[in-house]
This record gives sequence, C-alpha cells and structure tokens, in this order.
Amino acid sequence: MNRIPNLFDYATSELSQNVSIDYEISTIKVGRQWCKIDVWALINNEYFLVIEDKKGTTEHSNQLKRYAKTAREYII
Repeated sequence: MNRIPNLFDYATSELSQNVSIDYEISTIKVGRQWCKIDVWALINNEYFLVIEDKKGTTEHSNQLKRYAKTAREYII
C-alpha cells in the first residue's frame, strides 16, 4: 500500500525549518475555503500550495488528487 507523504514525517523538529533556500518570493496570494480546499497559497504565480486540515478526520473521495488537479488548472 502506498502511503501518502506527511509533512511531519520530514519536519520532525524545529531545525528542519531552518534551511536556507535560494529562492526569491516576490508575490504571495493566500485564501481559504476555495473549491473545497481548506487553505491555499499561490507563490510567485508559479507554485500553488494546498493545505488540507485533517484534524479528527481522514482523506476521502480522492480529495488530494482533485485538489492537485484544481491547482494545476489554476496555474495554467
């Protein structure tokens, strides 16, 4: 069974967040509750970040695949 990646598997301590990345962020748009996506961010009109709140529930109805499709269509 393929396991869906979880951010907390990788960022296990505060030190995981203290990495220097050579990427300039010039614009960020942020919103919530759009196309059933809990929280989203569009970075530099290039990267669309989807955040799904799963406290007390689990993924259902291929949510993540649908949200990825929505994000790809939004950027194009």
